[in-house]
Amino acid sequence: MVSGGSPELRELGVTTHAETYALVFRLLADRLPTLSSEELTFRITLAATGVAGMIAGTFDGSAIASHTFRRDENILHRSVSFIVAALSSPPTPPPSG
Repeated sequence: MVSGGSPELRELGVTTHAETYALVFRLLADRLPTLSSEELTFRITLAATGVAGMIAGTFDGSAIASHTFRRDENILHRSVSFIVAALSSPPTPPPSG
């Protein structure tokens, strides 16, 4: 995950992983046909960002309601059901108004 990095580094990341991103998108699009391309892209991006943050330790030591988060050896295993649920939930209706 590159945030605020150089355009060259971002481009390297995108081109290096383009085939993988395309494969993941196709596989999920086949299994989640009710999601628009835009919604599926959003969900994949959000899931990937979450996994990257967990691996990198972005939230290590963060406190939520006085409970400190710490990664452990099961962090990715613990994340899988959450990610699957987020990816496969029904489409979100657009806001009214």
